[in-house]
Amino acid sequence: MKNILKYFTVMLLIVAAVGCSKEDDTVEDSGKKELFIKPDKTKVAIGELVAFTAMDETNNKVDDANFYLNGAKISKDFKFDKKGVYNVVARKLGYKASAPVSIFVSDGGEVIANKLKLTVDKNTVYLGESVKFTVTADGKEVEGAKIQYIEGGTLESSTLVMDKFGTYRFVATKEGYSNSEILEVKVLLKPSVTDQTFTINGVKYDIKNVELTIDVDKNTKKPILYKEGKEAYYVYKLFADNVEGTFAMYIMKVVVPNDTDKVILPYEVPANKVEILGGLGVIDREIEAEILSMDIEKAYAKWLSPLTSLSKGKGEVEYEFISVDYALEVKYKGVYNGLGIVNVNPGDTSKSLKIERRNTGFSFEELKKEIKNR
Repeated sequence: MKNILKYFTVMLLIVAAVGCSKEDDTVEDSGKKELFIKPDKTKVAIGELVAFTAMDETNNKVDDANFYLNGAKISKDFKFDKKGVYNVVARKLGYKASAPVSIFVSDGGEVIANKLKLTVDKNTVYLGESVKFTVTADGKEVEGAKIQYIEGGTLESSTLVMDKFGTYRFVATKEGYSNSEILEVKVLLKPSVTDQTFTINGVKYDIKNVELTIDVDKNTKKPILYKEGKEAYYVYKLFADNVEGTFAMYIMKVVVPNDTDKVILPYEVPANKVEILGGLGVIDREIEAEILSMDIEKAYAKWLSPLTSLSKGKGEVEYEFISVDYALEVKYKGVYNGLGIVNVNPGDTSKSLKIERRNTGFSFEELKKEIKNR
C-alpha cells in the first residue's frame, strides 16, 4: 500500500540519515556539542602564564581545541604582558564555541573591572525582522563595546536583521571590562495561514491527500495494543501528502483500557486520552524535520466526522501541528481517508515510545525493493 511504503521510506531514512553541518559559523548549531574553557587561574600578574584546557559537557578533556583572544589564535599556555581584562574563547570543529572566560591581569594591585550587560529589544523574532542591542555597565551605556556571535563574527552595528532562522548567541566585550553574560535570540519562521498546507523549513506545500493509519503486527496484520506498565494504547499516524515522497506525518497514541479486545479510534476517546508523540517532515524521501513531543509548540486534532467504514472509508478532520521553531507546520481542514496500516515488527511492541525510530524488521535491501516496486 502507498502509506506502508511511505512509512518504510521514513524508517530507512531515519536509520541512515546523518546530521548535516554548515560552514557558516553564525548559523544555528544546536546539533553540536557544548565546549567549555577551564583556565588554571583567572587572576594573574603581568607576565604570568595561564594554562587553558577545553572540556566537554561531561567534564572530559577535549583535545586539539583552539583558543582565541580578540579573534586571534593563542597558545593553550599563554602569557599576558599587559594589565587589563581579557576574554578568551575556545573553538573546535563539531562543537559550539565556548562562552568567553575573563582573565584579570594586574600589575601588583587588584584589577577591578565593571561587568558588561547585554540586552536586546526582542529575544524572539520572525525571520526577516530586526533586533537592537544595548550594552551597559553600572546602568550606563558603554560606547565602543563589541557585540559578537559566540560562534564567531562581530556585529557592524547595534541593529541586526535576522535573516536566517535558528537560535543565535551573543556576548558583549570591551577591553578593561568583564564580558557580559551570553544572550540568546531565537528566530522563528513565519507561520503559514492557509488550512490546506504543510510547511517544512519555510517552504509551503499544498496537501493533496490525508490518510489515517494504525500500527499493525507485520506478520498477523492485526492492530498492535502497545503496553507499558498499566497503560495500553494504539498508535495512529496522519499522513498529509503533497506528491509521492513529500509529506508531513503527525504521530499520536490513543490510550485505551488495558483489557480491550477491539480497535478504538482517536475520535472514540476523550481528548485527554490522545497524546501527540511528534511529527516528521519529508521532502523527496529526505527527512528535513524531525519533531519530538518536547519540541511541539501547538498540536491538536478535531474529528469533525467519523470514518464511513474502516475499509476505504472517509471522514472529516481539522488538525494543526506547529513545532517550536516552525520547522514543521501542518494546517488542514477537510476529508481524510482510512483506515490504513503501518507494519511494525512485533518484537518491538513492548519498547518505549520512539515511534519514528522503531525498527520495522526490514533490511535495507528489502526496503529498497519495496520502494523501487511501489
